[in-house]
Order: sequence, then structure tokens, then C-alpha cells
Amino acid sequence: MSLVNLLKDLTTLNGIPSNEKEVSTYIQSKLTGEYVKDNLGSVIYKKGKGPKVLISAHMDEIGLIVTKITKEGFIKFQTVGGFTSLNMLHQQWTISTKNGPIRAISATRPLLTMSPDQKSKAVSVTDLYLDAGFTSDEEALKAGVHVGAMVTPYTEFQVLNQNRVLAKALDNRAGVAVVMELFEKINKLSNEFYAAFTVQEEVGIKGAKTSAYMVEPDIAIAVDCGAGFDVPGGDKEGNELGKGPQIYVYDAGLIAHHGLRNFVIEIARKNNIPFQESYMTFGNTDASQMHVAKNGAASLFIGIPARNIHSHTSIVDLRDLENTVKLLTKVLEALNEKSVNEILY
Repeated sequence: MSLVNLLKDLTTLNGIPSNEKEVSTYIQSKLTGEYVKDNLGSVIYKKGKGPKVLISAHMDEIGLIVTKITKEGFIKFQTVGGFTSLNMLHQQWTISTKNGPIRAISATRPLLTMSPDQKSKAVSVTDLYLDAGFTSDEEALKAGVHVGAMVTPYTEFQVLNQNRVLAKALDNRAGVAVVMELFEKINKLSNEFYAAFTVQEEVGIKGAKTSAYMVEPDIAIAVDCGAGFDVPGGDKEGNELGKGPQIYVYDAGLIAHHGLRNFVIEIARKNNIPFQESYMTFGNTDASQMHVAKNGAASLFIGIPARNIHSHTSIVDLRDLENTVKLLTKVLEALNEKSVNEILY
């Protein structure tokens, strides 16, 4: 399967934190090999022998959970993950029910009833509701809507200008696609490679913690969406689409292991693989938990630049995914007993 088709399949699936089963089932249907699961739902594949190398990508996307159905049939909700009202108003959503998916839009009180001052301010999330066309709570319940139902963004997958892709859930189905491709294609191994597809990253990085505890890796790398800030008003240096994977020196949960980071950069330069050096003072990834599991692991966050992250309409460049696969392939091929010991000690 081509990378673009894999990404289309993955982003079409629905899976908020604690409800990633659609995604994990798909991964298990496509990958072959030995795997185990933690009790939260993370799936961990394994191949090779030697020092333990864990590369993870989280399966969950941000979304909503139904908390209440009004007598008039409107649906109230709780955000799950980092959604803000700036990215939510008048968007389409999918409510997952036992009777099948239901489409809805998010709305608030009519703009025509607001004062100019009120219109200039961001709407509070608590003032939003979902409108699925129901006229009563009985209609909504009969259709299958219930408290606790999963709600996910609805966006049509589109290829823009050949290499750019627009979709929902690119954070972090882009990373999932990369790690799936990597696991399927890598053969020259002198290490014990674990490909972990983790759960609940968006609400506390939980699956990475349990997965790393099970694996006890020597080396751990998180593949996640990074900052795509090459837009008006953004800081594009190190954060550009199409310029290669981002090798982060720092984020809010991890100071990159110097030895591992230098090792990866040297591999990229030696093999003429484009990359960017970046940092961010916000946001955590799986690496923030993997690096402190049991005895600890030399850890790194490699980002795939994404514009409009945590929205219905994120954009990535397919060349960045391809170059991330190339880079990690070369890194895995170079990690053996000797090189891992040099990185660690």
C-alpha cells in the first residue's frame, strides 16, 4: 500500500483517548509479526535481537465525549485532549453510536444576538453544543446517541498540490503510518526493535508509560507531529513542511539525550537525508514517559511538521513522512551492541 493510501485509511478511522480500538484493529490487520498488548490497549510489535530499541507513535486523536442530551435534542460534550473553541465553532463532527455514525455540527448562540464586544471574543467551549438535527432527547437516544459516546472531527481527506495532505487526526496518524512502514520494511537489524502504537497520549501520555515499562528499552524514540509554523506570523526556522523530519533538542517534557540526538543527526548527514533541528517550550510526547521508565532510556522526539495542529484541518507534507521512514531505517540499521553502548556510556 502506498503511504498516501495508508495515511488516508488511518485518518478516516475514529479513535479518541481511551477509545482507540478502530485504529489498533486496523494496525493488527495490516502488520505481520509478533506483538503484545498492555492493559490500556497499546499494541507493541517486535522483531530482531540485541539491545532494545523502542519507537512509538500514539494512535489517539483529540475529540469529544457526549455528557448530556437536552430535552430539545441538542448535545453537550466534554473535550478530550487539546481542543480550543477557536478550532471548533461551526465544524462538522462524527458521533459514533451502536447504530452507526451520526453527523453533527458544533454551534453556539446566534451571532446576530451578540453585541459587537461579544463577537470580538472567543466563545467558551462550555457555550458550544452539537446539533445533529434532533428535535428531542428521545429522538437522539433512539438514534443511538448516549452519554459517553465518542465524537471525532469530520473532514474529507484531500491531497493538496501533489505532496501536501489535508485531514483530521494527522496528529498522530502520520506518526502511526511512519512506524507501520518502518516495521514492515526493516530487515537488517542488530537490535531488538519494538514498534509501539500507544494509547491516551493526548490526555497524559499514558500508553507510552505502560509500554516502556513492559519493554524496558535502552533507546526510545517518539514519532509525533511537530510544529508546522511556516505560515504568516509563525517562526518557520526548523518548522517547515517539506524540509524533512524535525530532530528536537528540547520540549516541555524532554531534554533530548545528547548522545542519541548527535547519533541521529550524524546518520542523517551521512545519508543525505534532509532534517531540521527544532525545539518547543510547549507540549509533551511519548518520549517524556519512555525516557524515565524503569532504568531509563536514551530518548528523542522526532517530529513530522504539521500545520493547524489540533484542528479539523491539519496539513502535512508526504515527503516529510518518507524521509522520516528513511532516517529511522538507517538509524535502526546502525544501532547494535557497540553503538548503543557508546550512546549510553
